[in-house]
Amino acid sequence: MEQSEEEKNAEELILKYNLYGGDSKGLYMLNTEFAGRVYSPPSLVLD
Repeated sequence: MEQSEEEKNAEELILKYNLYGGDSKGLYMLNTEFAGRVYSPPSLVLD
């Protein structure tokens, strides 16, 4: 499930990049969105 979520997320980011491609304001907004993302490391606890 986690992999499919990551793939969906990647597809959405690629789509946004393609939409903003030549627009500097759009790329700035996309960059701002990326900067606001927070990395959440996976849990290493095994059940």
